Amino acid sequence: MRRTGKTTLVKQLMMESSIAQKYYFDLERMDNRLLFSEINYETIIYSLTQRGANFTEKVLIVIDEIQYLPT
Repeated sequence: MRRTGKTTLVKQLMMESSIAQKYYFDLERMDNRLLFSEINYETIIYSLTQRGANFTEKVLIVIDEIQYLPT
């Protein structure tokens, strides 16, 4: 499905969420794609923590264009 408003919808849902910590990652951006291509999840957690995420509380993470990740 191309150009059907998925990104717009997910951003709207993020704004409506009561979760305080919200992170949006567009995998069309190479830096985001590299982060989520990491096979060690602890590295991803560390990177998100460096960006301010506090995983002792709820965190909403949205990954857009996930088809860009290798399988």
